[in-house]
Amino acid sequence: MKSSFHWGIRFMPKESREAVAAIYAFCRAADDDADLDPSRGKEAIARWREEVASCYSGFPRHPVMKALHPVVRTCKLKREYFDKILEGMEMDLAKKRYAGMDELLGYCDCVAGAVGLLVLQVLGLDDDPKAQEYSKNLSHGLQLTNILRDIRADAGIGRVYFPRDAMEAYGYTEAELKKGAATVPFFKLARFMAKKAEDCFAKAEDALDPHLRRRLIGPEIMRATYRALLRRIMKAVDLSLDGTPPRLSAVEKVVIAGFTWLSIR
Repeated sequence: MKSSFHWGIRFMPKESREAVAAIYAFCRAADDDADLDPSRGKEAIARWREEVASCYSGFPRHPVMKALHPVVRTCKLKREYFDKILEGMEMDLAKKRYAGMDELLGYCDCVAGAVGLLVLQVLGLDDDPKAQEYSKNLSHGLQLTNILRDIRADAGIGRVYFPRDAMEAYGYTEAELKKGAATVPFFKLARFMAKKAEDCFAKAEDALDPHLRRRLIGPEIMRATYRALLRRIMKAVDLSLDGTPPRLSAVEKVVIAGFTWLSIR
């Protein structure tokens, strides 16, 4: 994710790039803190809520928040989006199961969608309905791809993101998932999830007004990169069950970023 993010913002204007990097730094620091010791994860998230409050009161304390504070002020970033990101981290700590796709997408709205809305604010597009629709679908596609990539690792720590109704429909159990059983039902379930992710990417593309594409170059690079990653996963989806999920090489990411930039230019 880290290198994909790097190339996703590399072609953005300097001020936008630095602002988005500050938002990402907050997400990374808070997530790492919450995951470092799951037994104290709620305490960590509570501390980060205090850090967000201190940032909005004008007296940031944590180095990450000190770097974020001028971005919050200049771009008028909404505090509710940071609260939503932390809410998503709390869902992970609870090791929650998701009854259906709608419930899972609600989780995606927290951990990915809120980040996308902050990025829209940085780009000055937060009031554009088309940009909002684009961001929502892109965020869903990114997170669903992450779920497919990290299936075995997440299951190993008790996090099952496949919707329960889909697992039941395809006849695949949590016990099989934790064992890494690459059965026919698993492949059907994975294809179902991949189709949902691809549909989200396609909906994002449909919602994108051509005149906004240059301003959304960073998100567009992320969309192209994750679409390629999704295809890679589905060509070797069994590898995601043995602890070595498929990834794109650094060279592939550079090529995708460059090609996307050229196509937009």
